[in-house]
Amino acid sequence: MRSFGYLAMELAPIKNVFVVEDFLPVRARLIEMLNEIEGVRIVGEAATPTDAVNGILRTHPQYVLLDFQLEGGTATDILCSLRSRFPKTIFIVLTNHVQPQFRQVCMEAGADFFLDKSSEIDKVKDVLAGMQADT
Repeated sequence: MRSFGYLAMELAPIKNVFVVEDFLPVRARLIEMLNEIEGVRIVGEAATPTDAVNGILRTHPQYVLLDFQLEGGTATDILCSLRSRFPKTIFIVLTNHVQPQFRQVCMEAGADFFLDKSSEIDKVKDVLAGMQADT
């Protein structure tokens, strides 16, 4: 709570989010969806693992949305590069590759959530709102 003389108000914490998706129309839709969530601020976006790593290192987001299959690599490349440097960041993998082996690889690399892009996209809102989503 912050006080300004006689005025006191509760400020909702800002949730900084970095979006990694190589298909521009999907990335634009994700950003549009995220911008509708109160308290969410998009701090960066990237289409490749290299750009994602550089952007995340620069912006220090609290949340990272990752597509699994990217131009030039995968979400696991990013997770392996950054997980130890960002232990408190929530990494959410969104993918159409929902086979158990992909889930296992991502979770072992440090993903906090592994969601089916076609049927679980709304769970991103739950995660950002602090609710539990199935991993």
